[in-house]
Amino acid sequence: MSAVSENKDAINQVYNIACSHKTSLNELFDFLKSKLNPEKTKPVYEEFRKGDVLHSLADISKAKSLLEYESIYTIEQGLDEALGWYKQNL
Repeated sequence: MSAVSENKDAINQVYNIACSHKTSLNELFDFLKSKLNPEKTKPVYEEFRKGDVLHSLADISKAKSLLEYESIYTIEQGLDEALGWYKQNL
């Protein structure tokens, strides 16, 4: 039996799962642009709208505590994995 299944407090919970590193939309855009179609892709900037989130960093302390979660991927590694899967399967 795994440690997670033995921890009754971990069952029926909602968790943030993330890489514990801030990534701006510009950084995310640049990374995706470099992998997909760099010469034809340009960002489109608009005015901020009511409700837009300006800064975000997921708190993964609950997942660390109850699930012993630790990210093993950077955002770039995770996106590389995902893009590779999509290219092979779609």
